[in-house]
Amino acid sequence: MNLEERLLWWQRWAVMVAVIGGSIAVRLGEGDIFGVPKATAVILCAIAGIVAGACRVALTRRVAVPRGIAVWSAAGLGVAMILSTIFSTQVGQSIVGQYTQDAGLLQYGSYLVLFVVVLRAFRPEQLRLLARVIVGTAAFVSLYAVYQWLGHDPVDWNKPGQVFSVMGNVDFLAGWCGAVAPVAVMLALWKNEYLEWRILAAVTAVAVAFASYASHSFQGPMSVAAGVGLFFFLLVLPRARSLVPRVPRLLLAGGLLVVVVLGAAIAPRVNTAVRGGIDNGLLDRRYFWAAALETGRDNPIIGTGLDTFHNQYERRRPLGQAKYRGENAGAAHSVPLDMWANGGILLLAAYLLFVGYTAWRFFVGIRQLDGDRRYLLLGFGSAWFGYQVESAVSIDKPALAVMHFVLAGTVHVLAGVPEWPERAIGRAVASAPGRGRRPIDQRDVSGGAVAVTASVVAIGLVAAWFGFQPMRADLIYASGVKQLGGDPAAAAGKIRHALALNPYEARYTYDLSRAYVLLQDGKRAVAAAGRGVHLEPGDSSYATYAGSLAADNGQVALARRFYDHAVENDPLGLDSLLAAARFEAQAGNPPKARALVARALAVTELRYDVWTKAANVYDLLKDTAAADNARARAKALAG
Repeated sequence: MNLEERLLWWQRWAVMVAVIGGSIAVRLGEGDIFGVPKATAVILCAIAGIVAGACRVALTRRVAVPRGIAVWSAAGLGVAMILSTIFSTQVGQSIVGQYTQDAGLLQYGSYLVLFVVVLRAFRPEQLRLLARVIVGTAAFVSLYAVYQWLGHDPVDWNKPGQVFSVMGNVDFLAGWCGAVAPVAVMLALWKNEYLEWRILAAVTAVAVAFASYASHSFQGPMSVAAGVGLFFFLLVLPRARSLVPRVPRLLLAGGLLVVVVLGAAIAPRVNTAVRGGIDNGLLDRRYFWAAALETGRDNPIIGTGLDTFHNQYERRRPLGQAKYRGENAGAAHSVPLDMWANGGILLLAAYLLFVGYTAWRFFVGIRQLDGDRRYLLLGFGSAWFGYQVESAVSIDKPALAVMHFVLAGTVHVLAGVPEWPERAIGRAVASAPGRGRRPIDQRDVSGGAVAVTASVVAIGLVAAWFGFQPMRADLIYASGVKQLGGDPAAAAGKIRHALALNPYEARYTYDLSRAYVLLQDGKRAVAAAGRGVHLEPGDSSYATYAGSLAADNGQVALARRFYDHAVENDPLGLDSLLAAARFEAQAGNPPKARALVARALAVTELRYDVWTKAANVYDLLKDTAAADNARARAKALAG
């Protein structure tokens, strides 16, 4: 293997490690134990891919300039994301991403880098290895989910009864299953693959299908069925059938009979799980989607900034959602709608161009190719389609998003290898006369090239250090949270350190204020909580919490500003309305307190907890009749 090929080998492994790490990386303890480790793995792998490519340029003194719509559609998407971040309502958070969401410029930039690395470093015959990596990763994730379902999980994730494997959420596991199931099925049926890999892939395909069901998330069976269904639909075409082993008719009939019997047996349970998942899943999503459409209409050109929808949702919260649920929406729960809300028409158009051109290349390749290359395209393209189906109702978490961009890259490589014409930089390594440029080996490397390469590696290490910084901050934060009960002073010091490393995480300010409360330092507790309000101006829970601390500290005017901010931002939020009402009753402002209670009851009169909190406010107002009536209503609703 010559020097250039070795560097391409490193780039290929950067992609494959990103798939593995982006899917299974976790850590135990406090903080974000699922999202941040996965996002960090992807970021570091993207940096490794860039460094390997830059070293290749330094050593050969030639730069490959890509051609084709695939690369330029990715570049256009990247530019749209940069503009969305520059003009964001919260620039810092748009760069690093929302806590536990990880959908900022840093993450999306890494996905785009990996997409380009796939185009540059992989050739069609090398994608067999990537398919094996995906199947091996899927085997671990899905079999762990089955083990979890059996009730033998060795780790206490504090989520009893849920099957989510190492994804942190049942929906994320379900969606991820849809993006890997067709690859497992492809490898299991491919007669040109080694038998041991086909057996592992077959077991994995079954485990993935079961995990998607066991998650009880409707998007799992939906996306698995979409991807695998498309694979089998295209497989029956003549040019693909030859790559699947011929099955005797009697054995095929027996297998079909077993499938039909098992399907009939489990259909009622699957129907119950899926219908329940659809009902629960779409209940909130329709409200999220309505708010996302409104956010985009209010900011149609450039949006509000990457990963900022959660700070736009509450002020647009639909009445139907406010009646029953009080939580904020982390995202629009639809990737295209997130692009519209966060980046306006510019980002949505760039995203649709990227997705649309990939779909076009997939179907053109299916028509034009044959043999193993077409069969690989069937599997990877169907998996990419499975992701598109689940992304219509889901969030771009690292495990899901890295699969999207890597699978998109494989589609383009298989459908038509992009051209990478090279241009010399200065005095390039000489070519062999009449035979094209010969590969570069160690003998061709000059001392200057080695020095430049060493500088590239050093810059890459510095970039990796900064890429690891969010993870480092979260580890320090988690260590501080553990000390809150025993040594609040040490806890405060560590959380301050975490905030210095990652000053955009509002979650850290909440626990910092808790540390100051334990230290009986009310002034600093209020200041820390106020910083959280500044970082998350659209999340009323931060303003409500800051208001309660300010009130406890005797800062009535400041507390009123916080509560007014919460109510103004979340006019239908029951928690903020009733907390503000309680504060105004204690502060001696009965008319405002009554008005806030009336606003809360106008949202809903069907929740006993709302009537209970209203009764507490009436007690503070010494309105015995109203308090007794509210308690009676609460008792009647509680049954």
